Amino acid sequence: MKDVVEYVDDRLIKRAWLDSKEAYFIGRGAESRENLLTYEKIRYQRDNLRNYIRQMEGRPMMKVKGISGQKFVEGSVDTDWVDEVEVDLHSANSCNGYLYSMEKRLNAVYIEELELIIQFQLMVVQTAANLQAAERKYLFNFIKAKKAQLYALGINISIPPVGESNTKYAQVIT
Repeated sequence: MKDVVEYVDDRLIKRAWLDSKEAYFIGRGAESRENLLTYEKIRYQRDNLRNYIRQMEGRPMMKVKGISGQKFVEGSVDTDWVDEVEVDLHSANSCNGYLYSMEKRLNAVYIEELELIIQFQLMVVQTAANLQAAERKYLFNFIKAKKAQLYALGINISIPPVGESNTKYAQVIT
């Protein structure tokens, strides 16, 4: 890993991140960022549903990031955070069942987002390794093509005929 660090730059990182996000979008079947259901969006929906259930049960509402202590008043419930077709907001059992399915969806999306980060990291390392291999290949081709000119200047570099690229490179450089 340490030997490819010098090949990692801002451009490589940006390209790897964009490629990772593109694969993530395609894998999730999202047409745009707005209709991509992210961990943050589902967490917001889940926390709103939790507070709604807590209010139905007469318990105090949780303080949650992004939710400003709103009260759900009968008849004026803002339901952008819930699919009213899947859940009956007047039934505690229905709300709890929907909360369970939302928790499962939240966990699945969390794992998918972790996979995105891992894929990004792998792309960075793989691209850097490919750049390193290309540079080594260029060096070997240069030495082969300019062997006579290098020898005339008093530089005698012999490339071992067999062995792995890493071993050959180390022998040539040292």
